[in-house]
Amino acid sequence: MYDKNPDIAALVSSRICHDLASPLGAIGNGLELLELSGISQTPEVVLLNESIEAANARIQFFRISFGAVSEGAMLSPEVIRRVLTDYYADKRVNVRWEHLLSVPRGTGKLLLLLVQCAETALPYGGEIRVHHKGNQWLLEGKGRLNMTKPVWRIFAGHSLSEPLQSSEVQFELATELARQSALRIKVNKTDETLQISLE
Repeated sequence: MYDKNPDIAALVSSRICHDLASPLGAIGNGLELLELSGISQTPEVVLLNESIEAANARIQFFRISFGAVSEGAMLSPEVIRRVLTDYYADKRVNVRWEHLLSVPRGTGKLLLLLVQCAETALPYGGEIRVHHKGNQWLLEGKGRLNMTKPVWRIFAGHSLSEPLQSSEVQFELATELARQSALRIKVNKTDETLQISLE
């Protein structure tokens, strides 16, 4: 029986990621052929290669965190680590995924959304550690924190006093996904430590 109430936003995200992956792959293949034909590694060629790698990394990351979830689909720790490593390769934040077992794709999606939430609290860089302890998931961010944006209040059940920005959509999506999964998101912080728990 098909889902009569599909997550349209997630399906659109999956469609966009899927359709963009093909032309990016073609550009990458074209550059590889040029390199095999003897083209020199000029700064322009290096920049193109780096840009394609960064775009592919973003597509893979967004496909998981914003895309549709198939029933029974799982994510291995190797896949999650690779996606996180590639996505954050050119960012100031380092993310460590420490869980050793595969997780349901829906759980992985929610955790990657929360990683993006934690990232917004570390504008000057830092580290985010993701691990499982007892019956809860923990995301621990360390660095110079800035959590002055009102959007953080959404996890405590408060309504937003101003319109949601596109750069903050992960907060709303994580809150809704947690609600659907009967999970609670809690946030605690000190001067340089942020902890987001999911249980």
